[in-house]
Amino acid sequence: MLVADVLSLSYEYLPPHLKQCFLYFAHYPEDYEVHVGTLVSDWIAEGMVMPVKHTEAGTTGEDVGQDYLEELVKRSMVMVGTPNLKLMILL
Repeated sequence: MLVADVLSLSYEYLPPHLKQCFLYFAHYPEDYEVHVGTLVSDWIAEGMVMPVKHTEAGTTGEDVGQDYLEELVKRSMVMVGTPNLKLMILL
């Protein structure tokens, strides 16, 4: 099984809000490192991340975006590239 096949299968099981965030990585070349803050800000600017009503009071878009990103990392869709909060894209 190729990496693309595994990613495709994993993608199919993502919730809709994570699918659009994952697809955003297509903006970057393979193995490109992007700062987490920049990525989350871009997601917010594109309207992909918004605080939802059922979250705790004081939850920001940045908090929600970080949660989305952590979920993608937990699902092995992206990986942390360096300890200084950058990501290496697995595409």
